[in-house]
Amino acid sequence: LFEAATLVPDSAVQVTDADLREYYEENADQYKVEATRTLKYVLFPEKATAADSSARQSDIEEATAKARKGDDFLELVSMYSDRPDTGAFFNPGEISPTLESALSSAKVGDVVGPVEDADGYHLLKVLGEKKADQEHIRASHILFPLSGPDSNAVKAQAQTVAKSARQGKDFAELAKEYSKDPSGSRGGDLGWFTKGRMVPAFENAAFKAKVGEIVGPVRSQFGLHIIKVTGRDSRALKIAQVVAKIEPSSQTKNDVFERARDFAFNARESEFTKEAQQTGVEVKEAQIQEKGGMIPGLGVNESVTRWAFKNKTGSVSEPYTIGNALAVFFIADAKDAGVRPFEEVKDIIRPATLRKLKIDKTMQMAAEARSKLAPSDSLAKVEQINPAIKIQYTGSFPLAGAVPGIGRDPSFMGAVSGLQPGQISPAVRGLRGAYLIQLLTKTDFDSSAFASQKETLMSRLMQEKRQRVITDWLAKLKESAEIVDNREMFFRD
Repeated sequence: LFEAATLVPDSAVQVTDADLREYYEENADQYKVEATRTLKYVLFPEKATAADSSARQSDIEEATAKARKGDDFLELVSMYSDRPDTGAFFNPGEISPTLESALSSAKVGDVVGPVEDADGYHLLKVLGEKKADQEHIRASHILFPLSGPDSNAVKAQAQTVAKSARQGKDFAELAKEYSKDPSGSRGGDLGWFTKGRMVPAFENAAFKAKVGEIVGPVRSQFGLHIIKVTGRDSRALKIAQVVAKIEPSSQTKNDVFERARDFAFNARESEFTKEAQQTGVEVKEAQIQEKGGMIPGLGVNESVTRWAFKNKTGSVSEPYTIGNALAVFFIADAKDAGVRPFEEVKDIIRPATLRKLKIDKTMQMAAEARSKLAPSDSLAKVEQINPAIKIQYTGSFPLAGAVPGIGRDPSFMGAVSGLQPGQISPAVRGLRGAYLIQLLTKTDFDSSAFASQKETLMSRLMQEKRQRVITDWLAKLKESAEIVDNREMFFRD
């Protein structure tokens, strides 16, 4: 192998503009670009209003009044709840902290609530109680990692913070200020856990502590922990819930749609960004390609993509449903498919052009060495002609696999397949430089082995071909489809 990287220094090659342009023209396919559209867009979120929240609050209050009077709670769940009853027992930590706190002292038969959390309004009834499989505790901690030369200072700081916590300073605030664990941002809260979930030193200290007690600093492989146990429970409760989710009503969704449609109309009459400023919505931007339908920041939406590529620059769309919002789009720029201009890729192709020119020089070296070999010579004589070249031996290899010391180089494999034993090839251009190749031995094709595997190979190839045909057919069908989903323009929830 006449390897370009070792035989030809960069300083020995001068790359001219003509060289760069020649490489660019020979490899133009590498610099093809898909058609793109630059979109500006605004979002109109479909959020629940105060009226929506008030309506759900009225529902939950009505259910509460009936529950307090003794109405069958499971019937109330069927009548009022947005979520069916599961009949499940809940261990500590399996419901939201807000609901857990409300149920902390509840007994079987108690009706608790209404309670509001991020999911909506909840009215709860404890239907049963049993002993949990394991004891659960809830704890918060403040972590001080121990590393580097300042470990003594860290230990002193941990002792000081622990003392402040024991003297009554707010533990959550101390955690936010001092803890180096991600839990610090939520006041050090680790939630509920059982034995076997934490590292041994932490677990032993936490399970020995009483609720409200502060222990530590306790050392583990993560550093020093100051621990506060905030809960301990061995119960599993069977809970039925009336859940009134706070969601945008049909009226709210229609109001948002009308606002988005009015914006689209006005944006066509004036200017998109100006109209967005007057409406008080943020303008965002995304560049999309025709294939795939992916809109950065919004996900896949083929309807929007089809609209963008069927309309001209300056067009404003009707509202499209994107998740829990309506979006209005504006085509800010359009670029057709083609090849990137030479000046744009000139610096990008310089390293590849340099590598090509260096391989050109190795081809000259290899051709010169080949010309000095007599028909009866061995390839080993090249080392005498050019001492910088070392002969390599590959050992046996199949034509379908990688070549020891070479890897997978199609040019090498193509040249080898045309040689007879003892024959030396002309200079062969490879991926890393130039080759002179002498075939030492060649094993004949094993027709009996092929015959024994022929049916299996044919079956496998046929299966692969069928799968490829189906995949190609689906891809072409999808590409040529002209279906446009305009349902959101006519139907609202």
